[in-house]
Amino acid sequence: MLAAWTAAMLLALLLPQAPRVLPPLDDPFMGQLDKVVHFALFAMCGFLATNAGRWFRASASTALFSLAYPLALGAVTELVQGLVPGRGPSLWDFVADIAGLSLGVFLGMRLLKRPTKECISN
Repeated sequence: MLAAWTAAMLLALLLPQAPRVLPPLDDPFMGQLDKVVHFALFAMCGFLATNAGRWFRASASTALFSLAYPLALGAVTELVQGLVPGRGPSLWDFVADIAGLSLGVFLGMRLLKRPTKECISN
């Protein structure tokens, strides 16, 4: 599931920008809409990474994987966007990525339980 979400995120974040069907980005609200999208994408990525990481035995490993994977993904996509026509790297997009990631990992750690030995052995 995490791999599929990562592929969808890369597609959304690295495609050249299509012609706009939304109001122009110089509108005060619409200019920040991409931050909401970044926040939501990385919240789900953090949640899914926590779900994938819960199979590690120690919760510290789960937290490390849950944070490191999406954080690296966010940093790399922002850097690569500088090479994509119509896109550009943005520190504020990366800040939105980190905020969404933090929420997703927090919710994942609170809502998901690590599998028990009985679940793993079956």
